[in-house]
Amino acid sequence: MAYKIISEEDISQKEWGELSGNSFFASPQFVSLWRGKKGKPLYYLDEENGKIIAGIVGIVSGKGYLKRFDSMPDGLFGGPYFAPDYDKEKQQKFFTSFEKYIKENNYIRANINKPLKSISSNMFQVQTALEHVLELSDQGSQPLPRGIGTDVRGSMKRGSRVELFDSEGDIDRLYYLAQSSAKRQGRKMNYSKEFFDRLLKISVGNNNILWLKAMLEDQMIASQVTFFDRGEALNWFYYYDKKYSYYKPGYLLADYAIDYSIQNGIKYFSMGSTPGQIESVVKYKERWGCEERSYNNYAYFSFLGKMICGWRRR
Repeated sequence: MAYKIISEEDISQKEWGELSGNSFFASPQFVSLWRGKKGKPLYYLDEENGKIIAGIVGIVSGKGYLKRFDSMPDGLFGGPYFAPDYDKEKQQKFFTSFEKYIKENNYIRANINKPLKSISSNMFQVQTALEHVLELSDQGSQPLPRGIGTDVRGSMKRGSRVELFDSEGDIDRLYYLAQSSAKRQGRKMNYSKEFFDRLLKISVGNNNILWLKAMLEDQMIASQVTFFDRGEALNWFYYYDKKYSYYKPGYLLADYAIDYSIQNGIKYFSMGSTPGQIESVVKYKERWGCEERSYNNYAYFSFLGKMICGWRRR
């Protein structure tokens, strides 16, 4: 059985949308965003009579002997997709072929995050992860948990307000907030201005992205992006200016995003995983009424990948 590798520029959006259940994260439009991080979108497909019947999409980063594959990166989810009549035997053959591709092309690491179906593999190891999820009311509104309402109302009384992030003129300020957040957390800055510019371009008029900013007079003091996929909301990034912590912009933006999700029929609002299970972050999510939910990621490391990752953890 021959499989096919193509880019987001060459795939049939209609066919892939039908196969993936119109997953936003798997869409050509979204995966092209990662070119702003020097990533290369890759679709690994099975076709029958010219029609896509199975596939997995991911982002290839690095070059040569340092290549990595993520489906999808940075806390987003991916995984293989199959046509309804693509039986278990075909699914296993497809995934075995994909494993062979990863090995033969010298990837040092490959991740498949939160796939819809469990994966049977001798090569990929299961890694259980936790996220904090809020189950939303279907009554059109949701009472704020005790204490949260006080913070939200207090933020508004102090003069902060929520606006849509929709101007290229805000990118420089956003980049400063992102850099400051990374510095406080002692980590490397993940995104470039080009990445944020690409995200802004695909967010305009896109119902799968809610990009907000908290304003105080004419100053942006925080920004937050929420994605919508698989009928759920995922609070993806939040950056703020520590000088304005008193105004509690995070509560104001989260309240807006949650209410927006309810009004649009979303049942679950994920505040994401918490790397390192930082106590203050976990408590913040629990204050909203979030509960922990586990899910499976699948990871592969080559011998070189294990050595590099082991060295980095020292």
